[in-house]
Amino acid sequence: EKQGIALVFTVGGFGDEFGDVTAEEGAYAKTAASNVPTFLAVTVTGKALAFDLYELTYDRLRPLDAFALTKEEYKRMLGDLDLDSAVTAADARLALRAAVGLDAIDAMTKIVADVDFDRRVTAADARLILRAAVALEALSPTHITIYASDLK
Repeated sequence: EKQGIALVFTVGGFGDEFGDVTAEEGAYAKTAASNVPTFLAVTVTGKALAFDLYELTYDRLRPLDAFALTKEEYKRMLGDLDLDSAVTAADARLALRAAVGLDAIDAMTKIVADVDFDRRVTAADARLILRAAVALEALSPTHITIYASDLK
């Protein structure tokens, strides 16, 4: 069952031959080029944005095109570079090796390792991760959300 917000936009110019609009049909407008009523339905469901283009011919809806956009996101624990669900000395070691150029890490791991949020992975990040691993300091926030657009 779809839940969310639905918006309907008319496509083309408004004609003078509108009939009654039912809830199932949405709103429609007569286009100048094809002389066929068409509309675009936009539905927001969770993290998805769906677009559906329809035309109304002979009192029935005919789908013309449809596509959806989703926003990818990942929840990660700040400082947990090896994905073992804990901040440990091993994570601090990985951060330090990345900071001095001994190991290459991917974009998502760089975001997780940047615990001081200066957009770089440095020895200072490795130090903070090690302090968190031995409970001398807490990393805040404990979890972060990383969007696909952040990985470019």
